[in-house]
Amino acid sequence: MVFNSCDTNQVIDFNDLSSLERIPFGGVNPVPVNIGDQIFVGDVLHDKKTDTYFDVRHFRYQDGSPNGEGFVQIEASKHTGGSGYEVHFDNATLWVRAKVSFDIKEIDFKYADLGGNINLVDNSTWYYDDNFEMIPSPTIPGGMTIKVTQSNNKGTIHLSGKIDKIKFPGPILPREENFPKDIYYIAVVGGGQELWIDDIILIK
Repeated sequence: MVFNSCDTNQVIDFNDLSSLERIPFGGVNPVPVNIGDQIFVGDVLHDKKTDTYFDVRHFRYQDGSPNGEGFVQIEASKHTGGSGYEVHFDNATLWVRAKVSFDIKEIDFKYADLGGNINLVDNSTWYYDDNFEMIPSPTIPGGMTIKVTQSNNKGTIHLSGKIDKIKFPGPILPREENFPKDIYYIAVVGGGQELWIDDIILIK
C-alpha cells in the first residue's frame, strides 16, 4: 500500500505489498501479505510505512444480524479501474484508521460491485442494501452526503460532511474483542461477496 501526499489530499492504494502486513486475531507476530491471502474478520491489515490500520470487521445483514465468517484479500483483478491492486470483500467490512495531519472534509474511493449486497457505515447508521445507488441520498441520517457515480457496475463514491467521527456501534463478536475501544474511524465500507475497492482519497 502507498500513502501518497499532494497539495489537497492523500491517496491510499494497495500497490506496494512489501509495506503490508497482517496482524492475525489473537496473534503478536505480524505476517507478510501476498496476493490472494485471506485476511479474516478479527484480523488487521497494517501498512508499516504510514502506520495506517484497516480493521476487518463483520458484515451485517438487513435484519441486523452479523456474519463474522468473512474476509478481505488483495487482488490484481483490475475490476475497479484503479491504480493497481485492489481489495476484494467476502462478507466483511473494512474500518479505516489513518493518521493524517488535517481535518478530513471529503472521501472518494473507486469500487466495482459485481453482485451480492453492500454495507456502508456513517456516523449513526449501518446501511445494508443491494448496491450503493440505493442508499438514501444526497444526505443520509448520520450527516454525511453521498454521491454515487456508476457505469457498468463500477464507479466512484464521494462522501462529504461528518465523515471522520465513525464509532463502531456493536455488537462486538468474539473475534472483534481485540480491536481498540472508543476510537473514531474515518471510513467504513463492506460487501457481501462481489465488491472491490481501490484508491481511497482523503480530501482536506
